[in-house]
Amino acid sequence: PGWFSEHTLGAALLEERERQKTFFVNELAPIAHLETRDILATFVTRSSERPGQKATAGALMIYSNESQGPFDAQEVALIAKIRPHLVRALEMQTRLEGARINSELQLSLLDRLASGVWLIGRDGEVLLASAGANALHDRGDMQLRDGRLHMADSDYDRLLQRAIGLAKSGLVSQTDGAFLAPSITGGRPLNVVVTP
Repeated sequence: PGWFSEHTLGAALLEERERQKTFFVNELAPIAHLETRDILATFVTRSSERPGQKATAGALMIYSNESQGPFDAQEVALIAKIRPHLVRALEMQTRLEGARINSELQLSLLDRLASGVWLIGRDGEVLLASAGANALHDRGDMQLRDGRLHMADSDYDRLLQRAIGLAKSGLVSQTDGAFLAPSITGGRPLNVVVTP
């Protein structure tokens, strides 16, 4: 989808004698102590995946007061120079907001899994733990030491550390990265799977 902008002068949309008759001038402005004489509006739109459809992504509204009068050509030209930056800022903000929502949704889905999921960085530190992972930690089957994931049983911890090392190098196979380990609570065994 493309991003576009255009600006509109309020004075170009409504003649002054008509503006003087509006509810805004006669009722709202006096109550709110507004002295708006003209509006210079820049609207940013984003085209849809569907041909011919656009959605407003944002707007920049600049007002002049009664003593300033309408915007002049120099002020309009200045806003025209700002428009490309406004478009880029809104596009970046929209992408960041989309990424944030997507991330929150994925974390919410992880927390609904019965399995424990850890995301481990290349340096071996735990970056994220799901609700199921926290439950395994609280139960004592998994431990965090200096920010790194370990198993309570030292023999199985060696298997886990080997699998994590192979995953970091991209060399882990299904047989290297998966094993069963007993739970220290005597419950169901842990099915451990490590993938890059």
